[in-house]
Amino acid sequence: MADWLYSFDIWDTLITRRTASAHGIFAIMQDKICNDVSFRQTDIFFRQNFASIRVDTALFLKKANKSRHGHSEITLEEIYRLIANNFRLSETLSEKLVNLELETEYRNAVPIYENIEKVRKLLKEKAQVILVSDMYLAAEQIRKILLQFDDVFNDISIFVSGELKRSKERGDLYRHIKDVYRADYRKWRHCGDNLKTDVDNARALRINADFFAPKVLKSYEKTLLRSGNTLEFQAYLGCSRLLNDSASEDSIYGFGVSFSGAILYSYVSWLLNVSSGEGITDLYFIARDGFVLKKIADVIIAAKKLSLRTHYFYGSRLSLRIPGCENIDEFIRMTFGEYKRSFCFERLALRLGIGFDVLKKYFDVSNADKSAKQVEIYEKAALASDGLKAEVIAAHEQNRKLLKRYLRQEIDFDRKFAFVDLCGSGRTQDMLESIVSELDAGRRITTFYFYNSVNTDYEKSRKITYMTISLGCMLWLEALCRCPQGQTLGYRECPGGRIEPVLENIDNSLLLKWGHEEYLCGILDFCREMSCFEYKNNISVYSSNIFKRYFGMLLHSENRQWAEFLGSVPFSEVGLEAVGASEMAKPYTLWNLFRSEDNDNLNFIRKARTPKIYYRIWELKQRLRNIFLRICRGRRKNIGR
Repeated sequence: MADWLYSFDIWDTLITRRTASAHGIFAIMQDKICNDVSFRQTDIFFRQNFASIRVDTALFLKKANKSRHGHSEITLEEIYRLIANNFRLSETLSEKLVNLELETEYRNAVPIYENIEKVRKLLKEKAQVILVSDMYLAAEQIRKILLQFDDVFNDISIFVSGELKRSKERGDLYRHIKDVYRADYRKWRHCGDNLKTDVDNARALRINADFFAPKVLKSYEKTLLRSGNTLEFQAYLGCSRLLNDSASEDSIYGFGVSFSGAILYSYVSWLLNVSSGEGITDLYFIARDGFVLKKIADVIIAAKKLSLRTHYFYGSRLSLRIPGCENIDEFIRMTFGEYKRSFCFERLALRLGIGFDVLKKYFDVSNADKSAKQVEIYEKAALASDGLKAEVIAAHEQNRKLLKRYLRQEIDFDRKFAFVDLCGSGRTQDMLESIVSELDAGRRITTFYFYNSVNTDYEKSRKITYMTISLGCMLWLEALCRCPQGQTLGYRECPGGRIEPVLENIDNSLLLKWGHEEYLCGILDFCREMSCFEYKNNISVYSSNIFKRYFGMLLHSENRQWAEFLGSVPFSEVGLEAVGASEMAKPYTLWNLFRSEDNDNLNFIRKARTPKIYYRIWELKQRLRNIFLRICRGRRKNIGR
């Protein structure tokens, strides 16, 4: 053992980066430079394009050195000397950039303990261990990065291509080390992640080389990175990459990591940042979409040490839309408006909060006409009926009292608070504000939304929206926040006087069987990585581009596995959950396609899940149909002659 030499590559063998690639380090630096007043004197082109300038400069120097000196090895100081020359940077700013890159590398290094433990074990056995890297950083700069994880690197020799002007790529760095240690290639074992430089080139010299499989981006993640090599994609894909060992593409956990985690983290990180800026101290996450969102917020708050408090607030359209004399007309209008497409008197009675027998007194329910025109007639009749309005208000009187008590119990009105939801029109919050204002005169409630569909009534409750683009059906987005609880039906008083929610009794076995717990674990693991990234770099990385690009991949069937998981989420309409759930967007059958039924709101998910052979058969059927029609038209013309 004592006469053997053991060498390890460094990046992606002993440590890796939090970013998707090395370019991510420069993207972080670019963000810092754009926000650092000391760089305001520099050219705006330099500040806004630093990342690509840094990459291009290194490539230029390598090519220049290859031409002039026969090697392509460079150092960090050489890179910034050329950048300073090209962009007229002072020596102070140039030195500041060098230090910023070293600090950014230090902050974003992630240990690979599996191989660090191998180094530790070999040293314990008195083996000769060295580190070898094709890198532009100096040996002592690299050592400082390594020492934050283990002091075992304090006395290990580090051979770096930039300093020695020799490389593993050409093989002369291995030969140099052989001369230094008078080593026997056959008694030398090297470990690294690069198949060419660490394995093939080492084995060409008869060195025993072990390949270490690095954490790599998945194929669709590489596509995402090529489409937008920006800070947000470097950060989000980098965090996903770190979890790729345990997040296989065909697992629910992996779906939570790579898709849902990225979309939901961006939203929650944004709303926490806005809340802190506005002095909001308490956030109330509304059931049930708030179930997952609150867990994400708690992870971010703990990692970033934010002074925000989160609460889970039980509420739903059914329990929070409590009409009074001041808003009964509005209540009736919104109830009819939201169920015109799926109108039935049973659901209308449920939403109005009155019994079906009561509704019979005002409408002929025996032969209901469900046409849109007739539903409008029903709505006008309801608005004109003082008797129906009185019955609806009376039916909610006790619910209104219980809701007020629940609000007093759960909300600290002495603190500045806001509600958090995922999607909606905001009408429920408008009605809730009228009740809150009775408890706290003049109080205007604020609600955060990922996506707010229609409400732009600024005179009512305040709605702060993350996405303000037209996206059509957002039912699939709500599926990302599925919760194993029933909706809140109302409230009741417990024996001790405490008010608790009354939840619908649902069968959540299908959701659990789908893998909800594993899915949630994937989301939260991703959020821990991302919040750690943001905290270490003292930046907030959220962008609507994340959602747009991920949604684009889903919309255009670029990732069938995402569509498979999303479409298979157990789902049922609100109010019918006790009956049972089925897959949210089942794949089309040939019968569906032949009947041209691929036009519902979730057709892009259905299409992605449908076997391609079905569409080929459908296309063949269409061609045959067109040929038949052309023949028929030709015959009619001949007959006419």
